[in-house]
Amino acid sequence: MTVQPRVLILAGTAEARELASRLADLGSVDVIASLAGATVDPKAYRVKTKVGGFGGIEGLTAWLIAEHISVVIDATHPFASTMSRNAAMASASLQMPLIRFERPAWEPGPDDKWSAAESLPDALEQLPRGARAFFATGKGTIEHLEQVGVPRRDVWCAIRVIDRPERSFPLPLGTFIAARPPFTLADEIRTLRELEASHLVAKNAGGAFGRSKLLAARQLGLPIIMVKRPAPPAAIGYYHQTIEDVIEQLVALV
Repeated sequence: MTVQPRVLILAGTAEARELASRLADLGSVDVIASLAGATVDPKAYRVKTKVGGFGGIEGLTAWLIAEHISVVIDATHPFASTMSRNAAMASASLQMPLIRFERPAWEPGPDDKWSAAESLPDALEQLPRGARAFFATGKGTIEHLEQVGVPRRDVWCAIRVIDRPERSFPLPLGTFIAARPPFTLADEIRTLRELEASHLVAKNAGGAFGRSKLLAARQLGLPIIMVKRPAPPAAIGYYHQTIEDVIEQLVALV
């Protein structure tokens, strides 16, 4: 019996789920999808799924060897920089092919009011006095805003998360919004209006799935503070921006 090549998909995005489904239909590779475990009750994948971390670079390297993985596909969120770096270093140490899928970044339109931020704390500092900001930036916002030495007391912020955290809100004024995507344009317009938001803060995740919040801000004439993506790891063997190109590359490798 022919043994199928084993592929690890570092997942957690809608595109990773679609890629796993497409590879399941292809039937020529044995696929394992890995989820960090940060989201309670994530949507199911059509392939074998591992939930939880690997234990850093050494843990991931050992796991790749033990599971006889042939190719790693990094389809994590563009801001999952630690996992992407670990994947690049582990695969390089094993001389194992690494394919990176990354959505094209968003670009402002002629009617958009964008300003760029280097980080979430930088975005917070850019808010004018009295602002009411909607941070559509996920659970990691908490840790990043806690890096601010003196929390701002002259702005009000709402942070949207999938699962409401047990820890306290990281700023003196604001609240969590627990909601699970996807969000339609109507959803996002309603949220911004209910919050009486003056600004939208977003991370440049790219892709079609989260663009509705940007369109809502455009329609309402709200300024957007857009957090830049972290630089990708240098040690990436193959880099693609479409699922079709990832599959074509994978077939060529195995």
